Amino acid sequence: MSGEKDNKIRSFFKVLVRVILVYIPGWLFLYPLALIVPKNRELVLFIGRDRGRFLDNVKYLFSHAYRQGPGAKILFLTEEMRTFNLLKKNRIPVTFHPSLKSFISLLRARVIVVDNRLWIRKYKVYLAARAKKVQLWHGVGFKKIETDNPSFNRTIINRLINILRWRLPKYTLLVSTSEFYTKNVFASTIKTEEIKEFGYPRNDVFFRDPDELDLLETDIDLINRVKKLKEEGYKLIIYAPTFRDFTDNEPIEGGFLDVDRLKEFAISRRFVFVMKFHPEVKVPEKFRENFPVFFYHKGKDIYPLLPVSDLLVTDYSSIYMDYLLTGKPVVFFPYDYETYVTVDREIQFDYEWITPGPKCYNQKELEAEIERILINGKDNYMQRREEILNIAFKYRDGRASERIWSYIKERLLY
Repeated sequence: MSGEKDNKIRSFFKVLVRVILVYIPGWLFLYPLALIVPKNRELVLFIGRDRGRFLDNVKYLFSHAYRQGPGAKILFLTEEMRTFNLLKKNRIPVTFHPSLKSFISLLRARVIVVDNRLWIRKYKVYLAARAKKVQLWHGVGFKKIETDNPSFNRTIINRLINILRWRLPKYTLLVSTSEFYTKNVFASTIKTEEIKEFGYPRNDVFFRDPDELDLLETDIDLINRVKKLKEEGYKLIIYAPTFRDFTDNEPIEGGFLDVDRLKEFAISRRFVFVMKFHPEVKVPEKFRENFPVFFYHKGKDIYPLLPVSDLLVTDYSSIYMDYLLTGKPVVFFPYDYETYVTVDREIQFDYEWITPGPKCYNQKELEAEIERILINGKDNYMQRREEILNIAFKYRDGRASERIWSYIKERLLY
């Protein structure tokens, strides 16, 4: 009981410190400053996910704009020194935050492009008060998001803090993938002036050979190694589960997936497994190098590798929806389904309906299903995948970045 009380006291003081050091200065000093500083009508500032890593939808839209050459002035903002040095080394326009340059850039940017909700941190939302904001978001699936998530505004204190931190800024443009997701997910959860079903920039790489920009911030050594194994006749399986918000039911640490057993299964059938875990998921050191089961760098972009693979295994991650664009099979491994949907995250759509693939609840079932599809050629979900794909995506042409960037240049700049 004493420990719980101590945790509550620590949480209270953490919130109090943020209120004093961030929220109050943000509203009293930075927000008024943002109202008077003149905008650079050509400047588009891109803010990456997870402290500004060069990945996901922001990466691919930025890369598209960068390839276009002279025109709008673009700048990538990151809070990670490693990412800053990587982009600087490749002569890509980048600024480190917080710094004087990043503060001025946030104040002067005509357009801010983001793909997540956490971009608001470290004064950014106050500094960008008058900028036109484009929210690309980071996935469509079946989990409740933003204001539909039961954890949002669960107490009066939560509501107050969300107001102080400007948790729900209004966007100029929100990018969706289809009318279904616009109506059933985004319209009621994210404040925006306009929603356009342009599609996701990160999926453009499925429709072309990746170039140097696409391969930046990827696990390039592993990608090259796996491609060579593919040339030797191995089949590639990617396992990409989501993270658990509150439980410890991680696949390896929780004992749901035996890597040594999986290794034996893969060797006997000439399979290669690439495990891509969330950055917060722990992976025992002894499993980092264990041919033919490889662990993709948790903090890097895996999208250029997806079209090279033969099959995806996941649980509740929205990555499977993107993967449908490749036309390849998906196997679902929701070993902790009841716990996940009652403790970790509430889902919005019927799981059985929205996930077009076989469901496996233990490793034996998982291995049998993979063998059935890749060895025996029994893929019973092709039609179901097509049905869900039609619901989830308006376009399948690899031109999402082109549509979004044209909108920004023609409607939001100058």
